[in-house]
Amino acid sequence: MPDTVEVISEVFPFDNGWEPADEFMPIPIEKTAQDAFVVNDDQKANWALKKIAAIRTEQQRLIDVAEAEVKFYQTKVAQYKEEIENKIEYFQRQLYAYFDTIEPAETKTTKKYKLPLGNIVLTKSQDSLKETPELLKWMKKYSPKLVKSVETVEWGKFKKQLLITADGKVVTDGGEVVEGVNVITSQEKIEIKLNK
Repeated sequence: MPDTVEVISEVFPFDNGWEPADEFMPIPIEKTAQDAFVVNDDQKANWALKKIAAIRTEQQRLIDVAEAEVKFYQTKVAQYKEEIENKIEYFQRQLYAYFDTIEPAETKTTKKYKLPLGNIVLTKSQDSLKETPELLKWMKKYSPKLVKSVETVEWGKFKKQLLITADGKVVTDGGEVVEGVNVITSQEKIEIKLNK
């Protein structure tokens, strides 16, 4: 019997960080140096290639199974999301229809109806102003005091002086048509806000 015993681990080159199945896990096996597998001829080299091919085939099989499971559950998640959204949309439509039949509290920008579990809130359509590059030219000519030296419009101050006419034009409080300002009309929006 030999005097020394060394622990040899069978290790295979796995790609992409794959964890081998239990039957391929490197397990320390007590062997004598004489019993260690060594490729020293064509037959053993060919056998080692067969082992690698078998391991890679098993690896791909396991990956395919796992990917099929992932795809299955991704499909399930998408189905659940769609079903839930459809149910929520149904109840929202019912609430929106009901909202048209009641007298909600009204402010300048919203209509709100309170219920014990939440609120039905309609945000009214509003016009807002947005400056364009042409505004600077117009401001230099008609309101130079509101043009900063870095040649930007003091939009916050100037905007307070503007009005939107019935035909959608922007005018100063003196009635002068302003070029370089677009009127952007937001859409009415209704939403359901649940109490927490």
